[in-house]
Amino acid sequence: MSEPRRFTLQREQMFDLQKTGRLAELFMVPREQRTAAWIDAFFDAVWHASLEIPESPFFQGPDTFTYLRMHVPSPGKPFQSNSLSNVGSFAVERGAGVAIFASPEAPEPEFVLSMGRVDSLLRYDSWRGDPVDLEEVAAKAAAQTKDEHGMETFTAQRGMEVMVGSPNTTLLPPHTAGMLHRHLAEGWRMSDPRIALMIVPDMAPSRNLVLGRKLSEFPDAVTAARQTQSLLWYLPPSRSLVLMPESWTLDQMRPLTEFFKKIEVGPTAT
Repeated sequence: MSEPRRFTLQREQMFDLQKTGRLAELFMVPREQRTAAWIDAFFDAVWHASLEIPESPFFQGPDTFTYLRMHVPSPGKPFQSNSLSNVGSFAVERGAGVAIFASPEAPEPEFVLSMGRVDSLLRYDSWRGDPVDLEEVAAKAAAQTKDEHGMETFTAQRGMEVMVGSPNTTLLPPHTAGMLHRHLAEGWRMSDPRIALMIVPDMAPSRNLVLGRKLSEFPDAVTAARQTQSLLWYLPPSRSLVLMPESWTLDQMRPLTEFFKKIEVGPTAT
């Protein structure tokens, strides 16, 4: 028997004013004192809390990604109630994250959720990511090391098992494929963005989405690291995204357009 969902999607549990009060209390804790326990309490409160969405709900963050603004309503004033659990799918399907503010007037958010983190709450009942990936990472915490640019390099050894194929909709749902395609086409100026799945049991996680661009095609390692890491914003935490091996050719990969139908999305980050 499976465990009941922690972050439920049942409407009768949404728009909870007690959760709103709890969220307001949590926001009074100084940022430097917000521990792992604080984050756990935050997610418990924010998911069903009754929050307000302004008339102009979307904005572009300093990271150039699009966010849906939600804020704690002003005490004693009427407002149109909403909940993150109610609008999470709406945001993700439009390629947006969610930014939570302490009040309608607050200039800075108290907590920012990337598109991938909201997607993780919806699909995996956790803000940490796919439990399959998390289990593998925990078991092989020291499998790879990063260089000074934040890049991980993995060299296949003789006899090592490597399987190549196409990702399924669990690893690459249509809304994620659509946003990756837009980012790569407009931000990276790729005429035909392609994707593949590479499974390497010795890696953690073992399932890796492979982009159709090689490290050698970037100006330098710093640029490659920055641009590749920015794409993780669209993916659940712990998901692995790697560059195309130098020995590969594009015909080994599938066009990203095969994984989604055209959707309306927000501004593109670079």
